[in-house]
Amino acid sequence: MTDFPAAQRFGFLLVPNFSLIALSSAVDPLRLANMALGRRVFDYVTIGVSTEPVLSSDGIRVLPDQVMGESSRFDTVFVIGPNPIPRQGFGEVTQWLRRLAAKGITLGGIDTGCYFLAKAGLLDGYRCTIHWEDHEALAEQFPKIVVTQHFFEVDRDRYTCSGGVAPLDLMTYLLTQAPGSRQLANEVAN
Repeated sequence: MTDFPAAQRFGFLLVPNFSLIALSSAVDPLRLANMALGRRVFDYVTIGVSTEPVLSSDGIRVLPDQVMGESSRFDTVFVIGPNPIPRQGFGEVTQWLRRLAAKGITLGGIDTGCYFLAKAGLLDGYRCTIHWEDHEALAEQFPKIVVTQHFFEVDRDRYTCSGGVAPLDLMTYLLTQAPGSRQLANEVAN
């Protein structure tokens, strides 16, 4: 595994009322992969809309590593969405996501995070998934996207998963996609 590809940088945008278990389930496979490799290949940071701590759905506050827009040096950015989905506000989030997409950065949605990608018009023509409670509403509000009931979906440069511990499966799958990385994914899964 010493020939593993160059470092990859992940950002996790924490929308207020985000799922803490979803964040942990997404980050831990990256941490374990670094541990298995014996070096930091996967870098990850949390991102907030402001410098203020972000309140998770279970009441735990997380201080973001950086503020949205502070840097766009990412390979992939995931939005970790809240439950319930806010129906207004967060226009700055959709604008920022559009700028990232224009730079060719891969985008993902965890739990209800794909709602923000859909709102930005970045899922039109893509398959995606969302928290089970929001399947019908997402499909109805955004008819140009294909909403599935799978735990996760990988469609070109868009990664989505339903939340809870589903990010474990998504991230482990993503670890298998680099050449020669199946062994690493197996070690992380074990």
